[in-house]
Amino acid sequence: MTTLKTTAVRRTPGKPATPKNASTAAAISGIIARRILLTYAVDPATAAALLPPPFRPDLSFGPALGGVCLMRLRAVRPGLLPLRLGLTVESVAHRLAVEWDTPEGIATGVYVFRRDADSIVAARLGGMHRAAFGVLEGGGHYSLAAHSPAAYNPATQSRDGAMSVAFTGERADALPAGSVFTGPDSASAFFHCASIAHSPARDGVGHSALRLVTPPWRAIPVRTDHVQSSFFEDRSRFPHGTAVFDSAIAMHDVPARWEPLQRFSPREQ
Repeated sequence: MTTLKTTAVRRTPGKPATPKNASTAAAISGIIARRILLTYAVDPATAAALLPPPFRPDLSFGPALGGVCLMRLRAVRPGLLPLRLGLTVESVAHRLAVEWDTPEGIATGVYVFRRDADSIVAARLGGMHRAAFGVLEGGGHYSLAAHSPAAYNPATQSRDGAMSVAFTGERADALPAGSVFTGPDSASAFFHCASIAHSPARDGVGHSALRLVTPPWRAIPVRTDHVQSSFFEDRSRFPHGTAVFDSAIAMHDVPARWEPLQRFSPREQ
């Protein structure tokens, strides 16, 4: 990994947030058939400039941490519908690890700037962009790509640019030398604590939130042969040298539930 130049100080990680109230919307259940988590080390000041209040970069590992989540879900369904009625969905999300203040202390999670999915139903119901995916995987090898054209985003009331992601890699025994994570257990613990994802509300008012609930899982290191992200390579967001690829991990066949949480605005914090 290329070293990111930063003066951020390592500190103790925060905790998963405990929202005041759950949303009245139905939870979504499914199985994470495959999830590749790509991590970028990001200059803290650059990350902070991209985040709306009350969020700020989580600097538990030194630099801010950006990420791309490439996920295939199966049996995706609301409530208690049977597995056979669930959808299979490929999706990708671009995000930053964040923290924010609560009455109980500092909470941690992620802020999602953009989500894309291959399913029309998932895209419309989840407020995502529609994207085309190319996936080849098996025997511990991964070759994943996604592309979406520019489109209007009602949540931000602006036009989002085209999105493209490509990743090729193979399962490995360890994370790369120099990673912000000391090993698979360190990575697993970090992502468990980042279980709440905030994103701009679809009506542009405040932030929506989803809590991912899973049984315990352990990160599988993935050796990276090729990685490309239009989001983290966008020099209008990340000037040269401010976002450096760090590592990749995988998880497979994990039951999951996504619980909508009460939205909040900066005035509520």
